[in-house]
Amino acid sequence: MIGVELGGLARAYPVRFLDKREMVLDDLGEPILVTWCPRCGTAMVHSRRLDDGTLVFGHQGALWQGAMTWWDHDTGSIWSQPFGRCIAGPRRGAELRLLPSTMTSWDAWRSTHPHTDALAAPRRPDVRDTGALVLAIAVGDEALGFPVSRLRRRKVVNGHIAGVPVVAVADPDDRGVGVVFDRRRAGRTLTLALRDGKMLDLETGTTWEAHSGKALAGALDGDSLRRLATMTVTPSDFDTFWPGGVLWGRSEPDETSGE
Repeated sequence: MIGVELGGLARAYPVRFLDKREMVLDDLGEPILVTWCPRCGTAMVHSRRLDDGTLVFGHQGALWQGAMTWWDHDTGSIWSQPFGRCIAGPRRGAELRLLPSTMTSWDAWRSTHPHTDALAAPRRPDVRDTGALVLAIAVGDEALGFPVSRLRRRKVVNGHIAGVPVVAVADPDDRGVGVVFDRRRAGRTLTLALRDGKMLDLETGTTWEAHSGKALAGALDGDSLRRLATMTVTPSDFDTFWPGGVLWGRSEPDETSGE
């Protein structure tokens, strides 16, 4: 499932349905576009607001840099899915805002979002091994990717992108792809680690909930890490989209892994 939570509302979209349809237009108090490219494994959720208007998109049926493209109904402009950017037409250069989302199992999503609803879809076999994907975060032309299989072994990985200290956290049940948080809180940069099965920061000893980034106990009890917008992608497409991107584990990471 691709799970989204906005303004207290939670909704899930089955990948087995999106593997055929590839995109869903929805509204959770914010008009959103949920997309999935089966060829490159990119699961993304964008806001459809642009310049105080709301765009309506369709599947353009072509590939650009190996990934799906969309068209907007009012101008016919063409958009690239992994970049959320208009690449041709009157809106060329415009970009949509990427929103936080989670690729995880239905059971895991429902356990953390008990009041969620879900897109009704015909049952089909699951089609994607999430362990083969990369959890990626992009800031401008920079990108940092965490191979999900490696992240599941390490559980917690600290790193940097565009000067921002971040931490990638594996999905608790190892069926989803994990999440990424900004690890700056209370005027300091935290180093997150796994100790006795719990995630804590080495600076204050605060214990944090892995899936939500909420502080559960310690000096920062009641605080929350800011979740960052990410996407999934296959390793080869990560290199295509961001030739200068850093794939964690391909060389020695510059931060502690938390083990």
